[in-house]
Amino acid sequence: MTVDLTGQTLAAVSLDFTVTLTTEEGWDVAIEDETLARDDTLAAALTRAVGQPITAFSIDHGTLSLDVGDAHLRAAPDPTFEAWNVAGPDKQLVVCMPGGELAIWS
Repeated sequence: MTVDLTGQTLAAVSLDFTVTLTTEEGWDVAIEDETLARDDTLAAALTRAVGQPITAFSIDHGTLSLDVGDAHLRAAPDPTFEAWNVAGPDKQLVVCMPGGELAIWS
C-alpha cells in the first residue's frame, strides 16, 4: 500500500504530546515527538494551514515528510519507539516501528 496525502485538505491540528493532523478526506497523521508538539513556530504555521491542501507528502526509509501552508514537518524514525503513524478512513494504517521499519495494514 502506498500512502500519498498530497492534495488533501488539512482540517484539524492537535498538539499535546503528539502532533496530530486530520484531513477533510478522513486521514490522520500522528507524530510522537514532544519536541515538535512544543514548537510554537510550528504550531502557529499548522494552525494557519488549516483549510489548505497538503502540497508535499512522502515516506522514505521510515522518515515522514509533509508540507502544508508554510509548515514543514519531518519525522524521523526513533530507535526505541513508534515515531509516527498514518491512519486512513478505511482502516488503512502505516506505523513507523522502532528503527524505521514500516508496519502496514490495508
